Amino acid sequence: MNAKHAIVVLLILFTCVPGAQSALSSTQRTIEVSSLPLPASTPHKSCFDRASQRHGVPARLLAAVARVESAFDPFAVSHMDAVGIMQIRWPLTAKHLGIKRRELLFNPCLNIDAGARYLSELISRFETLEQALAAYNMGPSRIPTGSNAAVPALGRQYVDLVAVSHDRIARTAAASERTGGARKVLEFPVKTRERAAAVEAALAIRYSGIAVTLSETADGWTVQVMR
Repeated sequence: MNAKHAIVVLLILFTCVPGAQSALSSTQRTIEVSSLPLPASTPHKSCFDRASQRHGVPARLLAAVARVESAFDPFAVSHMDAVGIMQIRWPLTAKHLGIKRRELLFNPCLNIDAGARYLSELISRFETLEQALAAYNMGPSRIPTGSNAAVPALGRQYVDLVAVSHDRIARTAAASERTGGARKVLEFPVKTRERAAAVEAALAIRYSGIAVTLSETADGWTVQVMR
């Protein structure tokens, strides 16, 4: 697949049932994300837009990955020393992408651009988007190649999360279009990013047609409900 051209993204639709774990649906959707803009409420939207144009990866796909990786937190650091919004691993992946100083990874636009470049490389390398996304999460050496090669279970779980994230972005955009732009109606202050992400997920599952965003504050995090 050539990442410089429009990408038709095959994402698996999940049905989220309140009070139960998400279950895999047998239905598949084809989403032409390359021509669809991000909602205006997306954190770091201009960075995603520039990275998308530069590397040929749809902005909504980049944002969906970022939501899963870090909940858009530019200061997120994993136990494996993956850094920033797109969780670029230091030092191996970062240096492969030409980033020689770890502190640069905390720059939101630079980090998003690096993630877009890396995902573009993986899309070109692998036969399917599912394989490319799994490789982004697990590392390319752990993902078998070939159009019929099965993605490992851990990689499939990651692809599932990105699919749900992408669907949420689409719902947010649709809700904004219906109302002529989103407006804030509720705020929930919380102490940690993990708690904010949990509240965001619960609200998005419970109520359709709303936009839910996270923002960092001096005292912690805020979950904003838009409609």
